[in-house]
Amino acid sequence: YRIESVSYQNKKDCRILQACLSNWFKDPKTLQFTDPRMKFPFRFNNWVNLYYDQIGITTFILKHERWIIGHISINIELRFMSAHLFHLIIDPSYRRQGNAERLLTHIENILQEKKIRRITLNTVHKNEPAKSLYLKNGYHLSGYKGAGSEKMEKTFL
Repeated sequence: YRIESVSYQNKKDCRILQACLSNWFKDPKTLQFTDPRMKFPFRFNNWVNLYYDQIGITTFILKHERWIIGHISINIELRFMSAHLFHLIIDPSYRRQGNAERLLTHIENILQEKKIRRITLNTVHKNEPAKSLYLKNGYHLSGYKGAGSEKMEKTFL
């Protein structure tokens, strides 16, 4: 397994990400659990315009035998010493194998090196596998957001 940084600003990375995400989001439920604001069928340009058209976002992919099997993005707010995680997605055929936790651990290690003290994220209320992953890794429910989303966070000492 290998974790690499990619950029939605890079055309080559975008072509690869578009192919992966379009394949992973063939199921409307996966798209809905990842982001309730995205409508089915998945439109890559809408995805980029909604989330990746701003500065400060870093995206990592998880590769297994040269295939991309996972994706996670983070927005770091240095002035608040906090970060926001979003779009943790694992290829359906590689789920329930610890791959989401691999990406999460990688991100947390980077954030701790940068002395980030707090991580936040939103998860869809009905997405039990995601909530279970985050709770198991020290996140706690910190509030609710519209459209059935829950806010979670984790703090480092």
